[in-house]
Amino acid sequence: MQAGNACQAALILFRDNNDRSGEAATLDSLGNLARHAGDHRGARAHYRQALDLCSDLGETYWKADILDHLGQTHALADEPQARAAWHRAAELYRVQHRVEDASSTNWTPSVPRLQRRPATWCCEPFDG
Repeated sequence: MQAGNACQAALILFRDNNDRSGEAATLDSLGNLARHAGDHRGARAHYRQALDLCSDLGETYWKADILDHLGQTHALADEPQARAAWHRAAELYRVQHRVEDASSTNWTPSVPRLQRRPATWCCEPFDG
C-alpha cells in the first residue's frame, strides 16, 4: 500500500500549505485506490470530498473526471446513481470540448463501465 501512504502524506502537505487543488487531486487518487481495493464506501467519501473542493474552487475540468470515477464506484452497487454521476460528467466533458472523454461515459448495462476503460493512477509511490 505504498501508493496509499504516499497519497496520505501528500494530502497532509497540501492541507498544511492550503493547496486545495492539490488536495482535491489527492483525494481523487485516494478514491481510486480505495475503489480498486474494494472499499467502495471509502472511495465514495474521498470522491465527494474532492467534488466539494472542486465546487468551492470553480474547478470543472477535474470535477468531470471525479464524477466519472464516482460513477464507476456507484456502478459496482447502485446503477441509478452511476448513471446520474456519468450524466453530470458527460455534460461537463461536452462543455469543455473533451469529446473523447464525453463519449466514454456512455455506459450500457451490457458492457459494464469498469470493463471498458481502465482507471488512471494519479498518485504513484516516489522512490527518490
